[in-house]
Amino acid sequence: MNVGNSSQISERREYLRRIVAVTSLLGKQGIAFRGHDETSFSLNQGNFLEVMKLLETFDPFLQNYQAPSHSTYLSPASQNSMIECCADEVTATIVEEIKASKMYAVIADEARDGHVEQLAVCVRYVTADGGVKERLLELVTLKGLNAQCITDAIENVLESNGLNDLLCVAQAYDGASVMSGSVSGVQTRFREKHPEAVYVHCYAHELNLVLCHTCRAIPEASDLFETLESVYCFFSVSIVNHQRFSDVQMLLGLKKSELVQLSKTRWACQVKSVRAMLNNLPAVLKCLEESATPLAVGLLSKLSRFSNVYLLFMFRSMLSTTEGLHLYLQKYSVDLAQATLFKDAVLDTLKSIRTNEMADKLYNEAKHIYDANNICERRHSGRRHKQRVMEDFTIESTLVYCAVSTPG
Repeated sequence: MNVGNSSQISERREYLRRIVAVTSLLGKQGIAFRGHDETSFSLNQGNFLEVMKLLETFDPFLQNYQAPSHSTYLSPASQNSMIECCADEVTATIVEEIKASKMYAVIADEARDGHVEQLAVCVRYVTADGGVKERLLELVTLKGLNAQCITDAIENVLESNGLNDLLCVAQAYDGASVMSGSVSGVQTRFREKHPEAVYVHCYAHELNLVLCHTCRAIPEASDLFETLESVYCFFSVSIVNHQRFSDVQMLLGLKKSELVQLSKTRWACQVKSVRAMLNNLPAVLKCLEESATPLAVGLLSKLSRFSNVYLLFMFRSMLSTTEGLHLYLQKYSVDLAQATLFKDAVLDTLKSIRTNEMADKLYNEAKHIYDANNICERRHSGRRHKQRVMEDFTIESTLVYCAVSTPG
């Protein structure tokens, strides 16, 4: 009997090893487990069950093993249990590494999932071998969006993982007042229990805000990026316009590529949209000219302005300079000393290109593209006010004009 029980235990362990392996694989790759229809008649029972069936095709053990009907470990509940077990093991490893390092920093940010507000709590620490790690500790549902609720959520995560008594040397959030407030913000409340936790506003976020507010303060820049977004929507929303765009790319011998949508929250990455527009400018202009719809005519008029072509080259130069710093500041292995040197280098570069020589270079590049594509500057019919003085009062008459000019 003992021999029989031992054999069953060994077989079930082998079976569970395969269940855990599939669970780990799907979790590692970030692949969904469930299927819309997991019945025996379904042609697609979901990734978990389908991978198990694939494994059985090549695994002699699974081909010969018949799991008891009450313990197949294939049900949704069993899958959830396996996922939770794997998550517990990963979290336990992270906690052990943090305890070995004896200090850590906490990083938190909230995000909405449908109608549920969630808080991602991450930790940053240095391992025994000197390596820097950033790890997601837990994703919790917020009961409220005020500073006290968010602080309590962070404290509960740290306490539940046994980190509340360890030295927390820093806290990093975004710059929202509820997080950064010096009187009653999260950072202030958190320091009541962790006085050594210095508040750090994400430097990548700060750089993004600087670029965002700078560009918004310049009407010409704001108008340019609105035009780029409108052009992207013109070709991405309509299948007909997008297909025509692809055909024109092939006709002109351009490398097939897509226009890039602007990001309202990542202005440092707008350079991708600018590059895409410059690379595809001939195809975009030709498609807009052939379309001849009111929207296309308006967009063509804006893109045909020499000032906008010049701004494309100017922003490509400027944003390419800041792009590297923005990407570096997002790395989990960012080094403060290296980041400072990187920042100084970017500032020096930006100062060095604020010269007449650089302006002439950008002008010549823009004029070359302008002439090479036979762009004739067009402007919408506008209204100009002309004053005519008659005795002791003034009458304003409105004249409609349409100006057509090319750069000298």
